[in-house]
This record gives sequence, structure tokens and C-alpha cells, in this order.
Amino acid sequence: KMGLRMGSMPKRLINENSLLKHFFRFIPPSTDIRDITVLDAKNWYDSISNYEFKPNKKYSVCTLGKYVKVIRQFFEEFKDMEIISRNPFRKIRSAGNSDPSRKVYVAKEVAQYFFENCPDYQSKMLIAVARFGGLRIPSDIIMLKFEDIDFEKGLFVIHGLKGKTNGDRVVEME
Repeated sequence: KMGLRMGSMPKRLINENSLLKHFFRFIPPSTDIRDITVLDAKNWYDSISNYEFKPNKKYSVCTLGKYVKVIRQFFEEFKDMEIISRNPFRKIRSAGNSDPSRKVYVAKEVAQYFFENCPDYQSKMLIAVARFGGLRIPSDIIMLKFEDIDFEKGLFVIHGLKGKTNGDRVVEME
């Protein structure tokens, strides 16, 4: 029998401690991975969606999206290794992977206030490129290299890892 032994799990799943604890709370570790059905997957998702890890505190939409993605990838790896023939989590989708209430437009005046009150030039630069250049902090900033900046044309390139296309973005400097 092919149980859900820790040694057979991808490291990223083991590192997701809350996910792993909840997964094993719902599906016992002695379960043969080939016996997990689509109904089990749906029931697991319903269970984790309604799970209160603290009184009156449930997982956020972002956390649920991440957990579903990790579990789906976990089973895809077993499918790729031909241990299972189908991924029972293939069609499980979370409500989304972002919280719309956190998407806030920062007015120019607000950014200007923070910019003027920054303690150093590094902080001012971060605020300026985030607000006026549309860069994500820290992911886009970390990826930015000096050679990506074209001072003559007034442009810089962001090599993106996020977004729909995962492609590069060209940003004009004002």
C-alpha cells in the first residue's frame, strides 16, 4: 500500500505546516493515495474553507488559494510519477487568490506625504518606484538591476514573475 508517508511528500508541502496538519486531520496518513477520490477532495476543500483555526477566525481567501494550489501540485507530482492515474484535486478551485479589499489606490498626495517624511533616500526611492512606477514591493524591487534602467530613453524594464503573462514590463520614468 502506498500511504501518505512524510518521505514521499514534496518538501514544499511539508513546509506548509498548517496545510499539512489540516490535510492529515481530514485524510489520515495511513490512507492509500490512490484511494483519494474527487469527493474526498471536495470535502477537504469544504472542511478547510470552514475551519476556524482561532475562535471566529477562518483562513483568508489568499491562504485558501495557496493551500489549494499546493495540494493540487502535490497530487500532480504523484500523477507525473505514475503513482496515481488522476489528480482528485484537479478541478478544486478556491474563491480566488487575492482579497479585493486589499487593493487600494494610493492617492498622489498620500504618497507625497510619506515620501517627504521618509527617514532616508532608500525609503524615498521605494515609495517613488512603488507608487509612481507601479512596482511591487519587494518582488519587483529585488528583480530590478541597474542594467535594466535606460536613462537616455527614460525607461526601465521589470522582469516579472507575477501577473497574467509573467512577462517583462517597460516603465517610463517621469
